Amino acid sequence: MDGWFPCIMPYEGDEEEEDANRKTILTHGKYTIMGSFKTYYEALDCKSQLNDTFIEKIVKPLCEKDIIKYWPQFENRFKYLGWKRTIETKLKTEKEFRNAATWEKDSVIYVISGKINNIFDAEHEVFSLIKHENILKWGEYNYVKGGELDRSINEVTEKPLRNLRNTSELQVYDELYLQFNNN
Repeated sequence: MDGWFPCIMPYEGDEEEEDANRKTILTHGKYTIMGSFKTYYEALDCKSQLNDTFIEKIVKPLCEKDIIKYWPQFENRFKYLGWKRTIETKLKTEKEFRNAATWEKDSVIYVISGKINNIFDAEHEVFSLIKHENILKWGEYNYVKGGELDRSINEVTEKPLRNLRNTSELQVYDELYLQFNNN
């Protein structure tokens, strides 16, 4: 699911395993996105503060409680093995833009893939940028005519409203950390 719900996905890399041995990832739109940051270094700082106690005593129970609400058999089907942390880059938009954004500035090509399957769309745009084919300009930025930014420029440039609580405004780590330390 998307939004403020739990999500279960197969763990990449063990496709050859029997179904009973395959690993699965449980994420939650409300509890596993620890924050939204302006810089990579701010995100890295938050990431470095995460530890087993915080995840296993606060985040894990919240995620499990919610998934069990929708899928009561969850706790009998899965065994907890551990947690992982990553930093994901996404555009900050009103409507949670999840497509690939590909552009060039100062001879550097940038790709924000949104969802992983979007890399295939981005591949064609990267080659167009390299070959300087079908290029549109927006200030100092170049992007591909008919590409995702061309089709979605209005959505991409529409920033979230101040009071709108979407994933680009989350500060979950701070909120949960305060709750944990006040109990």
